[in-house]
Amino acid sequence: MSRECRPVECFVYLLVHETKLRFKFGKASDIRARAREVGQPFDAARSVGLRVGSAREAYDLEGILHKSFKRWRIDPIVIVEEDGPASGFTEWFSLDGWDRARRFLSENVELLGFMLVEPLTDIFAPTPRSDCAPARFGTSAPPRSCG
Repeated sequence: MSRECRPVECFVYLLVHETKLRFKFGKASDIRARAREVGQPFDAARSVGLRVGSAREAYDLEGILHKSFKRWRIDPIVIVEEDGPASGFTEWFSLDGWDRARRFLSENVELLGFMLVEPLTDIFAPTPRSDCAPARFGTSAPPRSCG
């Protein structure tokens, strides 16, 4: 008897930098893995995830947030000068827009169709997680991507 791969959860995240006055919008099926890929220290207690129903919903919601908060976007050249080129260097926003972003999300949960996951301390905790149960012959089907 084979087991089906469990659907991968899709998230839009708002990750607050641990030491710099900025935060990052993005989308991922695994926020912890994405944070490692970005290679910056994040404040898990202040950061939030927005669980959505599909990769398309994650893409759409991320786009809404990027457009809505573009006035707080930090020029990628500044990020590269501070940290060097890295994954996601174009998606940083000044912490000056953080309270406004949080208020926007709180006021539009139903309209935008997400479930708030906060704080992200559990997601950043080092617990093993498998997106797929082993298949019949000991192989694993690849997880469906959110990103």
